[in-house]
Amino acid sequence: YKKVKDIIRLEASQNYTYFSILNQDKGIIASLNIGEYIDQFEQYDEFMKVHRSHLINLLFVEKYVKAEGGYIVMKDDGKVSVSKIHKDRLLQRLEAL
Repeated sequence: YKKVKDIIRLEASQNYTYFSILNQDKGIIASLNIGEYIDQFEQYDEFMKVHRSHLINLLFVEKYVKAEGGYIVMKDDGKVSVSKIHKDRLLQRLEAL
């Protein structure tokens, strides 16, 4: 059992979802696709969908990089692409933190 606040990001991988967890070398792979988790996690203010295959915890964003179409570096060193449709909202939410 893990606490929601310890989840850094969720990443889609075909029909599975990979959970990156704070202070864990290995994440968790769930046998449901990311769509099953989006509604559940977006009820928490710190979570946001930034790409069709990524849901992130905004509290673990290290930095936003404008190059290559824009991506986020997370505190687990993961790089997460940001789609154009989510970019403006993401930047607004990061500024508000």
